[in-house]
Amino acid sequence: MVQTVPCGSTSITPPPTSSFRLIDATTGRVVFELDYNAQHYQRLYQSDFTAAAAEQDLSDWDFFVALQGAIEIFEERAASGRVAFSAEVDGSAQIQGQRHAPR
Repeated sequence: MVQTVPCGSTSITPPPTSSFRLIDATTGRVVFELDYNAQHYQRLYQSDFTAAAAEQDLSDWDFFVALQGAIEIFEERAASGRVAFSAEVDGSAQIQGQRHAPR
């Protein structure tokens, strides 16, 4: 697709885009869909020359790449039957997102 610039015969080609679709697994219906300029985040990732760059990947720059990885983790955890649990320094705990105070 070429987008025409109105002030003359010059035309520009839009940047490459990536598509993100969030699909309801039970119905197969698209819940959310977005096309975005993924090349921008790829350039940022490739331009990082800091020491942190050795530990990072594209998901540290592109939210939707990270989200894809997170959904895979969520699916794995849901299938395992494990329960989310975290203990706090005040003796309370978070179990499945619910805070429980110490007795």
